[in-house]
Amino acid sequence: MLLWSVFLRLLMLVKPGRTSWGDQSPHFRQCSVDCINANCSTDSALTTWKTKLSSAEQFFMWSCGDDCKYNCMWRTVDVYSEHGRVPQFYGKWPFRRMLGVQEPASVVASICNLATNLGMLVWFINNAPSDSKMYRDMV
Repeated sequence: MLLWSVFLRLLMLVKPGRTSWGDQSPHFRQCSVDCINANCSTDSALTTWKTKLSSAEQFFMWSCGDDCKYNCMWRTVDVYSEHGRVPQFYGKWPFRRMLGVQEPASVVASICNLATNLGMLVWFINNAPSDSKMYRDMV
């Protein structure tokens, strides 16, 4: 009980976090609002926007708002890089999209991680004794 009391008191000292300075910048915010108003607010604007998407971007279901934020991120990077600074957005460094994926190295690493876990699960099922408790609970 004492441990919970100490934990809750420490938790009250924690200040709320802020987003990264790139997505807080006035340039990014105004660009995002302008882009969403221009491209995402009417059916005809959405239809025009959808025709500009690549097949990969359509497959990964990029929304109009997400696309606006992505494009505004790069406009903001261009503005700030003139002053020698590259801002982070939503806690991440800006990455270019490749085949509809914004962080391809992370995606590849996640797929490899999934494959490894599935491989080990299959190995466990094939090699664990069928009378073990853990095996009975899984299957």
